[in-house]
Amino acid sequence: MSTDKKEYGISVIIPCYNVGQYVEETLKSVLNQSFKDYEIICLNDGSTDETGKIADDLSLQFKQINVIHQSNGGASKARNTGMKRATGDYILFLDGDDFWSDSHFLKQIASELTIELVDVIIFGYSYYYDNEIKESPISRLKDLGEATNFGLFNGPNWNKCISKNLINKGLSFPEDLVSEDSLYCSSIMKMMESFSVITSTQYRVERMNLSL
Repeated sequence: MSTDKKEYGISVIIPCYNVGQYVEETLKSVLNQSFKDYEIICLNDGSTDETGKIADDLSLQFKQINVIHQSNGGASKARNTGMKRATGDYILFLDGDDFWSDSHFLKQIASELTIELVDVIIFGYSYYYDNEIKESPISRLKDLGEATNFGLFNGPNWNKCISKNLINKGLSFPEDLVSEDSLYCSSIMKMMESFSVITSTQYRVERMNLSL
């Protein structure tokens, strides 16, 4: 991360469990970003395949990648570990079998922050269905009540960029519970003071996220 910041540094947290066939694509979708003030925290959550080795090999080539190996504890525990290690001003989550489909995605996030330093940025996503790419964009809502009614503060966790200030206030993922994304996003809504929405759908859900 640069120390003389004109823009705000971003930590990208990637929890991984047995995603050896996908994780290189995931990591390279971040490495290919035009915005460069970021770090990658890759959490190998006790994988029994080649996930850890692939991440380690890439970390030797790219200093932006920090790999943490831990015993299998689930996605929430992995994300919490990453949040504790993050040094960026803002945090993004990316599942180990998903990717960003546009090399300017982080630049879009950073540009939004030059307009207003909000606590949360929410964005759309796309996914594969019947061998086609479907988009799930969201409208640029500014009213909290309206945004809540549209379900923008429901899960998932990975379509929200959050300020490190929320983590400093105690934001974390509940562990060993079902519907942890819903509880996490509910906590965001209670803690935040401001938010913005961008219409980007560059987060690509590659698989059905059954790996964690």
